[in-house]
Amino acid sequence: MPQITQPPHLGTSNDRQTQIRFDADHTTSDAGLVLLSRLDARVDVCGRMARAIHDRRNLLYVTHPLSSLLRQRVFALALGWTDCNDAGPLRVDPALKMACGRAPVSGISLASQPTLSRLENMVDESDNARMSDALLDTYFARQGPRRKRRLIVIDADATDDQTHGHQEWSHYNKYYGHTCFTPLLVFDGGTDDLLSARLRPGNAGTGDGLLDELERIVPRLKACWPKARLRLRVDGGFAWPGIFAFCEREGLEYLIAMQASPVLTALAAQDLAEVTRRAVQDGGTYEAFGSAQYQSEGWTEPRKVIWKAEAKPGEDATLRCIVTNLPGRAPKLYALYCERGESENWIKNFKRALVGDRLSCHRATANQFRLLLHAAAYQLMLGLRELLADTEAAAWQFDTLRVRLLKVGGWISETAHRITLHLASSHPHQDLWTTLVRQLVPT
Repeated sequence: MPQITQPPHLGTSNDRQTQIRFDADHTTSDAGLVLLSRLDARVDVCGRMARAIHDRRNLLYVTHPLSSLLRQRVFALALGWTDCNDAGPLRVDPALKMACGRAPVSGISLASQPTLSRLENMVDESDNARMSDALLDTYFARQGPRRKRRLIVIDADATDDQTHGHQEWSHYNKYYGHTCFTPLLVFDGGTDDLLSARLRPGNAGTGDGLLDELERIVPRLKACWPKARLRLRVDGGFAWPGIFAFCEREGLEYLIAMQASPVLTALAAQDLAEVTRRAVQDGGTYEAFGSAQYQSEGWTEPRKVIWKAEAKPGEDATLRCIVTNLPGRAPKLYALYCERGESENWIKNFKRALVGDRLSCHRATANQFRLLLHAAAYQLMLGLRELLADTEAAAWQFDTLRVRLLKVGGWISETAHRITLHLASSHPHQDLWTTLVRQLVPT
């Protein structure tokens, strides 16, 4: 860590010179790490992932166990320290040391950036596969014992992670307009849990990999909640014959968008003409719904398609179509599909708050490993917010949760028998801290 030999001055304040010194030992800017570490001790996401990795290091020279390395990296991501280079100054942070199971003052320093980088490049595809299963194990450990589910909605979506340089799987994507990866993220639409994070090349089709993930996830959902209905809700990029066939074979309900073909446009022609006429006549926005049996090229049988025709003044009418096997009227079914818009908030939490698109390694396996670390951080932040379900924090985005509850300054004292975390008496969310501590450390 660079040393500041000449302390900078801030000029005069209250007739006195003000200067800065980075010399406050045993202090932290991330006191909320103690909360995350207690939560991880309960859900064990970092421990599960660590146990999924085959440790290829010479144990005679190992200072940092895999569980400590995983916690150090995942906790740092949750706190907004997304660059592996941040590990240099943070390796002596007393709160991070304590969160990783070391004495905050007397314990040895945590791993350096080179050690963490070697870990990223040590893992292989089989390690990543087991870590993906470990992420799913954490979901079932958290949700299975305490929830009775009648309906489980699976929401999947692709997103872009922009790339730089010659990275494996980096390709130009015309839709996004830059070179990127296109990770596939699979969520539980009822709990916001991230079930899977799968790295894909930048030129992958939208639906690539979803069938593999469904074949891995659906049997476990059925085993945990055998009486629950399962429903897949995805956009038009996933309207593949194989995905329809899987849902029908496995008994899944589905709401899958598709592009309006000339045949569907002809079937909805009367609705399109009516909303256009009313928009021109009255100057308002109008919509009409309809449905029909339709068989696209490549389908083995006809399927139910619903549509919404919409017209606005001065614009051409639009037609949006959804394939479904659910009974009911088109307006209600269309509204059920539109609820998937909430997944945009989950992706925003993953990418903006946790910088889940920070994948700068050369090797694809290393970037898949990083993606899973971000997924573990997502699960911890989600679990923390769930504990605040009856408070104002229940609706906070992850970055708000982090700033208000986790990025808290304090100093830590250590004696032979006690560790004390001293926080500001003026901290405005002491009540939320008290709520979390009572739930994480029951008396």
